[in-house]
Amino acid sequence: MDTESRPVQITLFLNSDLTQQRDILVSQQMTVQDIIRDGKEAFNIDSSIKCKLYDTGGGELSDEDVEYINKEEPFFLSQGEKFSSETLFAIYKEIRTLGRGGFGTVKLYKHKLRDQEVAIKFIDMKRVASPEDVIRVFKEIQLLRDLRHPGIVQLVDAFPNNKHFCFVMEYCKGGELKRLVKENGRLPENEIMSIGLQMCDAMRYCHTNKVIHRDLKPENILFSDVSHEYIKIVDFGIAGIFTGQNGDRSQCGTLLYLAPEVISGLDNTSKPSLDIWSMGCIFYYLLTAQKPFTGNSKKDIIQNILQGKYTPMSEHADVSPHWHKLIRAMLRVDPKKRWTLLKVSDHLFKYKYSPDAPIEPDTEDEEEEKVKCSLLITPNAQGEGRTSRKENGRRSRAGSQLESNRSPMGRSPGRISRSPTSSARKSGRPAASPNTSPKKGIAE
Repeated sequence: MDTESRPVQITLFLNSDLTQQRDILVSQQMTVQDIIRDGKEAFNIDSSIKCKLYDTGGGELSDEDVEYINKEEPFFLSQGEKFSSETLFAIYKEIRTLGRGGFGTVKLYKHKLRDQEVAIKFIDMKRVASPEDVIRVFKEIQLLRDLRHPGIVQLVDAFPNNKHFCFVMEYCKGGELKRLVKENGRLPENEIMSIGLQMCDAMRYCHTNKVIHRDLKPENILFSDVSHEYIKIVDFGIAGIFTGQNGDRSQCGTLLYLAPEVISGLDNTSKPSLDIWSMGCIFYYLLTAQKPFTGNSKKDIIQNILQGKYTPMSEHADVSPHWHKLIRAMLRVDPKKRWTLLKVSDHLFKYKYSPDAPIEPDTEDEEEEKVKCSLLITPNAQGEGRTSRKENGRRSRAGSQLESNRSPMGRSPGRISRSPTSSARKSGRPAASPNTSPKKGIAE
């Protein structure tokens, strides 16, 4: 309530019959029993019946709470029955279904009192079978409650409801970034610049708070409204915590945006470089309307990711040169040579305000080219002729397969294989060990 202690009007629902609601006036001087008394009169409840007053979280109101009553929050008058999570749906009106996934459904609701639209994600707890999946659900809740940034979707509430767990989140009317590209093709560079800088700002906030998203992709970037101007990053279901040199370990992710060191098994710890790789894949997609890593089979895609082999930006002559440099720097196979988020952000700022600025040479690019050239032809053991890197790869291919399972936010299962090459080991680039045991969690 405000400092002037003026009475405010609040809405009371009858806990046992959510179709019944009344509006009553409450002042700061009142006690909970005063409010209950007025509620009984409004609902014609016998004065001898002992009642309780609950807030939307199911907590019983005390006299200390009266001072902080919010007129936009409804309360529930109980005649002795327990508070039920079903009660919360009295304040929301279902509008339509927004989408379905492997672990539940997302629906659009409107808050009856605030006239505010929200997206409610219903996670079917029967499908969240493993203890790891349950942990992920509650980790996402905790992370979204702690993270407060304009570029990250806001969690309004979370509660169990029968056989589901419900996430009440702000509604992003503009839809997915992926849908925008599908409907319109490659985006204008100035729009990509704006999206990229917003992503950098949001992810820098996450990384500062030791949170690594681990599943950045166009489907997990939404627009606040139909103007497609401001983004919101969603789905922190497999996010990890990074603490210095250590981080949560996981093989989960979406294959087309997953860093090579995770696929190979060399390093699956949560580190900022994982998100940088995913962002590089997203920028490439926005600039070309094509995924950077493709192939005729999943095995081909994996080999291309492990080798950092994608159609170079030089084949997209209509894309400004500064993007070419940025993509190369973000999609380096060696995570230690990948650009940092700060460097990516500085690069974007520079060419946003000085698009014609000269492109400075990158020594790391030169080293990468030298390594690639040296791997194209290598002398054989007898010194008689040369063999291509491709043939060396065929001879040394040892494919052990890497299993994957669903993550709780609806990623599909799949199997991927890894095959180390002698040339990869020579260059110091990540390659899979044939003795590595199967991993889980990678979706296509």
